[in-house]
Amino acid sequence: MASRSNETSWISNLGSSNESSHWNIQGVIEQNIYISFWCFTYVLLNVSFVFMCSLAYLHEAIEPKVVHRDIKSSNILIDDRFNAKISDFGLAKLLGDGKSHVTTRVMGTFG
Repeated sequence: MASRSNETSWISNLGSSNESSHWNIQGVIEQNIYISFWCFTYVLLNVSFVFMCSLAYLHEAIEPKVVHRDIKSSNILIDDRFNAKISDFGLAKLLGDGKSHVTTRVMGTFG
């Protein structure tokens, strides 16, 4: 089937042409790696930003304040739109008025 088809249409789907009429597939691969890197970076920064905003909300915006005390990667969930959700509030501590989030006891779980 490929031998009967127009060869230039197959090549044009794989790469781009430079001035000397040679096909540059390496350039297309490098461009896709570059785009993939920036997409991954955007997703990573978005997850980090949403997570930091969530922690700031728990620590500062509500009363009583909530200190999670078990932040680790397995307690950060990501939904289908790459928004971070905090989970596992088993070691969380509620702080009333005038109490500091600074504690002397080390808390957390392995993982």
